[in-house]
Amino acid sequence: MSNARLLAIAFAIAAVAALYTYVAQSFGLVSWISFTCWAAYFLAGGSPKEGWRMFVNWACGVGLGAIIILLATAIGPVLGATHAYPVAMFIVLVPTLLLENVRFLNMIPFIFFGAISLFALGKPVELATFQTLATAGVLGIGLGWMTTSMRSSITRFLARHDSTRWPTG
Repeated sequence: MSNARLLAIAFAIAAVAALYTYVAQSFGLVSWISFTCWAAYFLAGGSPKEGWRMFVNWACGVGLGAIIILLATAIGPVLGATHAYPVAMFIVLVPTLLLENVRFLNMIPFIFFGAISLFALGKPVELATFQTLATAGVLGIGLGWMTTSMRSSITRFLARHDSTRWPTG
């Protein structure tokens, strides 16, 4: 890819990122989760099919993170705070890691990203938290799709209007 094409694509994607950051700040969206899902879209292959699959795995991770929190809270009085989270983590991670053999749910790193998103958000396990995470995640997938579409459109446009095809004489 020529430097001119790369520069045009870089400007367009940076403009989308800046605009999204502004919108996220204006509406109180959790932009870091959207940016994480945006990047994960490309780690998963950069296609709508794989982006959707990544999102499902990420969302499963959010759910499994909630199970870890709830389980640790439930067993905390018996085991104590120091032991409750490690035990809950172990109990949930064994079946989670076995998902490697389940075709659609075998994107284990994205499951971890989902759990980490919930843990890092630091909000209680309740419907509003899941809505916040789902909104940010879906927007991130949308940004990934938009990026691939923009990149293709810019590349096609510049290829049709490439000045190196005409004599400059």
